Amino acid sequence: MKLSVILCTKNEEKNIKRCLDAIMAQTRKPDEIILVDAYSTDRTVEIAKQYPVKIFYDKRDLGTARDLGWKKAKGDIVVFTDVDAYPDKHWLEEIERAFSEHPEIGGVQGRSVIIGNEKLSERFHRRALKAKYFTFTHGANMAFRRKVLEEVGGFDSNKNCGWEDMDIGYRVSRKYKILYVPTAIVYEVKKGEERTERTIKRNVKYWFLFAKKHRRYDLLIRPIFYAFYSVSQGKIREGMLQFVEFFKNLPMLLCGSKRDEG
Repeated sequence: MKLSVILCTKNEEKNIKRCLDAIMAQTRKPDEIILVDAYSTDRTVEIAKQYPVKIFYDKRDLGTARDLGWKKAKGDIVVFTDVDAYPDKHWLEEIERAFSEHPEIGGVQGRSVIIGNEKLSERFHRRALKAKYFTFTHGANMAFRRKVLEEVGGFDSNKNCGWEDMDIGYRVSRKYKILYVPTAIVYEVKKGEERTERTIKRNVKYWFLFAKKHRRYDLLIRPIFYAFYSVSQGKIREGMLQFVEFFKNLPMLLCGSKRDEG
């Protein structure tokens, strides 16, 4: 079994060394590391070239970059993480073990620990242990069999799916099980806790795009829940912005529904 690790970068000179050092320190070495760079203007590529990394370029979007990455990969198992994260030294060993012991699964979701927000990470971890299998995947720590990615057509590069990692996980989970592997750990270093107006607008829009594409309208309760939660935590402006964006995106959903019915 060969493992390919896929990284996507854009101006990540502050993070790339930490991430690659952690990958090179794995107890189970990767068979290849592929980096897809969005034409960084800092020293990201210069630093990456100091490691045994195959570098490709694509500046369109993350979904397209991930798609290019796995298609260039030679491994039977394609593993994804983010450059502003770094894996535990047993990460690849645990992923390989999961695929070897569970030939029926199509993918693996590892455990993510958010540095500075360990309580949230632990809460998510406990819920994941009970569920055992995932419907959606998180791009900082996910892996798939190459043949499964080929079967589902890879990542959506048309920008109509919302989150590309959530979308690929959902499409894979409709045909195969995605196993939660809590021993395959990645540490995520977030750039800041405060959510910007741009981030909030993007997130609400992505929920609508995903719901529209897959007709999972039940998921639209989530941005409403997050809005109420923000208000309950005293983040009034953030919560109100989420409410406003929710109603601003409704016409897009309604128009899509009418076309589907017609």
